[in-house]
Amino acid sequence: MKPFFVIFLTLISLVSGCGVLGSSSGAPSTAFNDPVPTGMTLGKQGNFTVLLKGKSVSGTAQVYTSTSSLIIRLQNFTSTADAALQVVAEFSDATNSAMTLRGYSGNQNYSFPALVGNQTVSSVAISSSTIAPPNNVYGRAVLQ
Repeated sequence: MKPFFVIFLTLISLVSGCGVLGSSSGAPSTAFNDPVPTGMTLGKQGNFTVLLKGKSVSGTAQVYTSTSSLIIRLQNFTSTADAALQVVAEFSDATNSAMTLRGYSGNQNYSFPALVGNQTVSSVAISSSTIAPPNNVYGRAVLQ
């Protein structure tokens, strides 16, 4: 009986360390460290500015492009640990594309559809899908 109990506690410890237990938001508690995209060109970038009182967002948004893909990288990123946060690519033609935020800190890469025509990414926002616009944007990085 003792070996089973030790194995059970070990499994619980491993699972909780992966962010599966003890996290009601669904996002992991550990920081990400995605590699810098290779074979792509670093284009525009900008630092996040907090837009919603009582919330925190910091770091840099970077746009990497190739002929067939677009990656938005959050570099040295941290944010308030709230549920249902999204990374929103805001395009020059006033369209947006959103992806679920994978974690609240670290270096994170997000693959978006390739740009069409003269379309460019003008800014990157961190927003909540549970708060009605326009008060749902925690922070924004205007890209230059």
